[in-house]
Amino acid sequence: MIDNAESLVKSSQNLAAAAEESARANTQIGRSISGIREDMGEQKDKIQDTESRLETLTRTQENMKESLEAYTELVSKMNDESSRGAEEMDQTVKESHAIRQSIGSIADSLVSFSEKLGAVRDFAGVIEGLAESTNVLAINASIQAARAGTAGKAFAVVAGEIRSLSANSQMTAENIRTTINDISTSMNALLTVSADGSSLVDKNLVKTKAAQQSFMSILQGLHSSSETIQTIGKSAGEIAENGRNVKSNIDAISLGTTNTADRIEEISVAISELEGQGGHLSQTANDLREMAGNQKVTFSQLSVKDTGESH
Repeated sequence: MIDNAESLVKSSQNLAAAAEESARANTQIGRSISGIREDMGEQKDKIQDTESRLETLTRTQENMKESLEAYTELVSKMNDESSRGAEEMDQTVKESHAIRQSIGSIADSLVSFSEKLGAVRDFAGVIEGLAESTNVLAINASIQAARAGTAGKAFAVVAGEIRSLSANSQMTAENIRTTINDISTSMNALLTVSADGSSLVDKNLVKTKAAQQSFMSILQGLHSSSETIQTIGKSAGEIAENGRNVKSNIDAISLGTTNTADRIEEISVAISELEGQGGHLSQTANDLREMAGNQKVTFSQLSVKDTGESH
């Protein structure tokens, strides 16, 4: 019986030691789980902050995409306006060429008309020459009529009429020459104005062609800008889509973190219960050890008593 009591004491000691070790292990596990819970809480906060930032980024990307779409529409309108402007500039260039040709035709006509006026001026000179010759003949006729006396009176009258006609012809020729000179002066002024107008049209034509080239450059720039904006808009849409996918993944991670935290909480509760049970088990082992010690003392006393009675 003493051996059994000693075995019971030893088993109680082992049980108590195991219970204490289990309690220490449970305590350490509890601390580790508490640390994990705190880390997961921090991760959850960070996930929530990241989710908030992603939502803000997604809204920003969507706003940027809307702005790019609006700007693309504006560029499209500007492109249409520039196309119409380029067409109008092309039409202006054609009209300027037509005006230049018309002015050239007018100038040619004026030159031709000036040449004809020169011919008329020559005719006026011929008329003046004829008038002068006629006047000389009339003077000679008058002299001869005076010499003829009474018989030459009728011839003298005719000579006077011829002299008067010659004077009128000469005056008319002078008037024609004066008129032709005035017309020539006006024609020269018109030719100068025509030349100035032609030069001005040429300058405007050069400027119009330069403006047309500028319109074409602007049009090409708008085409390139439109393509670039469309590419940026597509990229912004892809970024927004990726942001939504990341948010979805973070939501799933957040849900998994919440579920893990719940499971850890359940484990923590179970460990707390195990700690309680381990404490109770340790107390029970100590009680058993004490009882075994008492039994050992009792058995020792009984053994001593039995030995005395036998003597």
